[in-house]
Amino acid sequence: MFEIINFRLSGQYDYNYEDIVEKSKELSSIEKAMFLLLTRLKYGEVNRYRWIISSLDKMLEQTEYRICFIKPFKRYIEKMDLFIDYSLIVLLWLIRRWFTKEELHENTLVNDILSVYPTENGTVDYLIRNITGLKSERNYEEYVHSYDGGDDNINYFIEILIGSDNRFALLKDRGVDIGNIAKNYFLEITDKDTRENLQDIIYNRSYSVLVPNVYFYDIFMKHMSREVEAFINGFVGHPFFSMIEEEMNEILIDDIEYIIANCNSIIPRPSDIAMPEEINDSINDVYSQEWISLAYYERWYSKRERHKNNYGENTDSTIIISGVGFTDDEDVVPLLKLKEEYRLYDENHAFGQIGDLKRVPLLIASDLKIHEDIYLTFRPYDYLSIRGDILDVLGIKITDNGEGIVGIDRIGEVVVKYSKWEVCFDDIDTGSYRVPYMIGSEVKVKRVVYDEICKLFSREAKRFTLKLET
Repeated sequence: MFEIINFRLSGQYDYNYEDIVEKSKELSSIEKAMFLLLTRLKYGEVNRYRWIISSLDKMLEQTEYRICFIKPFKRYIEKMDLFIDYSLIVLLWLIRRWFTKEELHENTLVNDILSVYPTENGTVDYLIRNITGLKSERNYEEYVHSYDGGDDNINYFIEILIGSDNRFALLKDRGVDIGNIAKNYFLEITDKDTRENLQDIIYNRSYSVLVPNVYFYDIFMKHMSREVEAFINGFVGHPFFSMIEEEMNEILIDDIEYIIANCNSIIPRPSDIAMPEEINDSINDVYSQEWISLAYYERWYSKRERHKNNYGENTDSTIIISGVGFTDDEDVVPLLKLKEEYRLYDENHAFGQIGDLKRVPLLIASDLKIHEDIYLTFRPYDYLSIRGDILDVLGIKITDNGEGIVGIDRIGEVVVKYSKWEVCFDDIDTGSYRVPYMIGSEVKVKRVVYDEICKLFSREAKRFTLKLET
């Protein structure tokens, strides 16, 4: 059978199938499923990665599945050079999140993790130390900014990256030489070898666009990690060294919990939302129904067509932003901006006083990026968050119930729902099912909650809708 399969493959490789069969017998059916998930991390298409991370997170929450993770992870470690660094960062983060100290030592998982230490990635090494308790050994080196700001192309690129990735802005605020990061990242992604290695994997020829992927995120993270390592070495001997090392690396790791919860929130596109071409700027009343939309966002790649070899137009988009507000002003953008430091569930830690709520007439804050980065497409920026002070007054806590981001009231009922969607082309034969032509997100509340919000503002809300072209 294996010989027949090999004969039918387009490329001929020498495999010892008997060895493969014997090794497969060492794994249970659940372990084989785990192993299959880990092998899929070799291909960095965005949705594949997000679903794998989400699936592993759900499985590792249960003790019996954590046990079944050990052998597949050992196999992964043996072949880790075939994977991108970010795959190991994700797996280590999941181990840190779910495995107890006893489980780490009982199954010699600690030894497997330590077997790859040190690596050439500072963030990976930080996670390994974090999991195993290994002490950080560093030598002091004075930190010096090496980028002189004299390259206009790099300066322009810096501004794009600040707007594209919150981590980059946070590193700038802490004094890291982001110019050196941008320069090295730019040199690698424009390098001929890099482009040739990635082109066949992530470039869709039918629609002349890059498939959303994790590769550029991984490359960018590598260069950020190198610069951060140099930055941290400048604090060796500082009384707050450990806190600085932790803060900087946690910034780089990013909010993986949000990536998981965001993925869990995926639904089909709601049928009650009008298509973007039917929408214009407007101010309307909010109509009462069982679930009321507080805000939604949608991006429509309106010029994306098959075999249209115009890369610029194929990345153009129409954006719809719609949200409720409690104001008589007409020139209103109905979304507040989430801070770069925002982490999922931060709104649960805000405190509100009824008398202060009316000073800000808007309800929803978002991390939405109007201008997309065609390379850094892994980390979603489409979250719609109800203001924490309002949630506090209403007694609602935001959580991920396994089926997406929701708000739970004081009696445990779901009264808030966040959801997102992605509509892709259906050209299965060309792989274009990975190319989206419409993406969006929405936050809804139950009617009883909406009525309570209106009482807090002592008036009815209006729905403000904007249509933008990018």
